[in-house]
Amino acid sequence: MSDSRIVNFIQTVPLFHSLTSDQIGALVHDMEERTFEPDEIVIGPDSDFKELFIVLEGEFALTRHLTDINVQRELARLYPGDYFGILLVIASSKADAVARAVTPAKALVLSQEAFDRLFTDAPGFARAVCQSLAQYVKGSIRNMATVPFAQLHSFPDLKNHIGLIPSRICHLCECLPVEHDGDRVTVAMVDPNNTRNREFVTHVLQEYAVDFVAISDDDFQQHATMLLKTEVRTLPPDTPFNQLELIDASGQSSPIRLSTTDDLLPLTVTKAIRVDASDIHIEPTSSGGRIRLRVDGRMAVVEDKITAEKFHHFTNRLKVFAELDTTNIRRPQDGRFMIVADDRRVEFRVSVTPCLGGEKVVLRIVAPHANLGHLDHLIPNETAFDFAHDILESPSGLVLVTGPTGSGKTTTLYAALRMIESRDHTLNIVTIEDPVEYNLDFATQIQVNNSLELGFSKILRTVLRQDPDVILVGEIRDPESANIAVDAATTGHLVLSSLHTDSALDSLVRLRNLGVKPYLLASALKGVISQKLVPRLSPDQTQTIGPDEEIVHRMKRLGVLESDWQGPLYRGVDESGGPAGGESGRVGVFEILSMTDTLRDLIDQQGSLSQFEDELNENCFCSFANYSRFLITNGLVSPERIDRIFPKQN
Repeated sequence: MSDSRIVNFIQTVPLFHSLTSDQIGALVHDMEERTFEPDEIVIGPDSDFKELFIVLEGEFALTRHLTDINVQRELARLYPGDYFGILLVIASSKADAVARAVTPAKALVLSQEAFDRLFTDAPGFARAVCQSLAQYVKGSIRNMATVPFAQLHSFPDLKNHIGLIPSRICHLCECLPVEHDGDRVTVAMVDPNNTRNREFVTHVLQEYAVDFVAISDDDFQQHATMLLKTEVRTLPPDTPFNQLELIDASGQSSPIRLSTTDDLLPLTVTKAIRVDASDIHIEPTSSGGRIRLRVDGRMAVVEDKITAEKFHHFTNRLKVFAELDTTNIRRPQDGRFMIVADDRRVEFRVSVTPCLGGEKVVLRIVAPHANLGHLDHLIPNETAFDFAHDILESPSGLVLVTGPTGSGKTTTLYAALRMIESRDHTLNIVTIEDPVEYNLDFATQIQVNNSLELGFSKILRTVLRQDPDVILVGEIRDPESANIAVDAATTGHLVLSSLHTDSALDSLVRLRNLGVKPYLLASALKGVISQKLVPRLSPDQTQTIGPDEEIVHRMKRLGVLESDWQGPLYRGVDESGGPAGGESGRVGVFEILSMTDTLRDLIDQQGSLSQFEDELNENCFCSFANYSRFLITNGLVSPERIDRIFPKQN
């Protein structure tokens, strides 16, 4: 850019409005114009740069790396006319944040020596600098004025309440729970006017009424260091994988290298894979869009300040990868694509749905070559495992795995297939899935493709002509697939499938409603495994629960504990001794029904649920309550988590 254009530009920057023509000329002479590529670091953490940067072209971002939880938190976006680095120049301190170029960008750079000369020789400039800093301080004070300001040393019982909010969330939102009185919790936050963080914390503490107080950043950092324990696994640096390659939906094309300069795709994929997220949610908002990950069943925000233009570009790019119609924004679409990340293959199942503000894109993450668990690891309770083992010993018949979406049904089905195959390597095992979740070397796996009229029913009919011993039907969805599966189960095949029901007995009603003939179901059904997932306690982060606490009495009312139970129960706690928290991963809660002659007669007679319930006993049924007793008395799960899987009783 010519000197005259830079002069004109400088005159538009408020920081330099008071300068004379001669001073602006001298300033331009002292400035250096620099060009930056996307993702290029301008100021790094702990760097000693003592320069003032004035954005000339493009876009920059200021972020802070939260080391404890390995998350980049964006502080600001900067555009032409904005400036950064002024605090480094004035305070002569090391940077605690990162400034990087988001797009191809240019900046005018003023050295500290030139800044000092201008500050001394131009009083108007000095006043503008002071006013700029005063506005920053004033804005901070104004933001905190809506809630009272506090100091953490004024809360003597602080350490007793820390565990109300998981440590990772405390770090991410820069907050600490400081008081707990009955159904109210007071939370201290560095920035209590950050709407997203307040809503997130309020959701975490949804059982309580939440009050907020403001605290200083130094106060938070000092106490966080002492009180918070990092709850997340150690991750590699939060940078994209060295290699990201795309394989298209058909699997036929050669890998296509992705651009690592993309601001969203590599970082989102990297973060999702490294934290073992199950889903990526890309959602439109009133200001653009946001990205969230589901980790261990919980949603966590990764980026919520995506511009509308960038959000549209990102969603379109994902639709291209999944071979979807980018011009279609009014109808739902489904697709898939595969990423090779540093030689690791990860498949993404793409679901696009029109919604208010645009389209929501959800990516289900599947590792086709993942090492799947064994059934005895998934069901560690000996009684429940024996029930499941006996059901799967049947050479023929129908075995159902039921539960809500995301409860791990597919994982259990695959573990069951592995156990069956390990017992007899000569079996012909076929799976019919939508989609194929994991690769099984010992089975023939068939992908449902409704666009080619290859649905469950049609494929199942074809498979039955190929002499299978064991058939996995990914899901029974309609009367046709239900009846074919039951027919196959009564003609010498062992059929495994899933249903979306809340309990084992509910599956009998569901199959009846799907039109399965009672006498066929009575003959075919061998057993039902119903399951739900709850957070697992970390063994070294628990505390005992007093026998007089209300949650213990509720466990007794639900039948989870015997009325005279006196043993210890546990809930999570972080190292400071506060309640709750202390959870990592998830564990299954199972209910297993093994068919008996009496139950088969009831099915044939179309008995009521109450009649079925009257016939259940310890010889044929392991209930959610009995399995929950095993989990909570062995310190695997807190009773509060078990309480949530049971319907509330009036």
